[in-house]
Amino acid sequence: MALTVRLMTASETQIIIDYFHTATPEHMELLGVDPTRLPSRQFWQQHYEHEFALPIEQRSGLQVIWLLNGRPIGFSTCDKIIRGDRANMHLHIIEPDLRVQGLGTECVQWVIER
Repeated sequence: MALTVRLMTASETQIIIDYFHTATPEHMELLGVDPTRLPSRQFWQQHYEHEFALPIEQRSGLQVIWLLNGRPIGFSTCDKIIRGDRANMHLHIIEPDLRVQGLGTECVQWVIER
């Protein structure tokens, strides 16, 4: 089992958009997300295109993809970044069968160490 964590590319942000827009109502409730407040797919994609056009130091957020044997299994995002001090980190396993197995913890530890 090869676990890889790296910065997301602009095209991979579609994983985030799909994750939220295809989540079940039960999963959205578990996350504490009101699906009626999600940005449209088009608006969200335009936001990421704008963000990824900026130097990384100027972005309002940071997205990291988690790969298991080269296959995307999850991601983490950071927002409310105060560089050198703190940020809010969110993490998501996109495949329900892989949740609650410690992979999220392992990926977050990888991110923190780098």
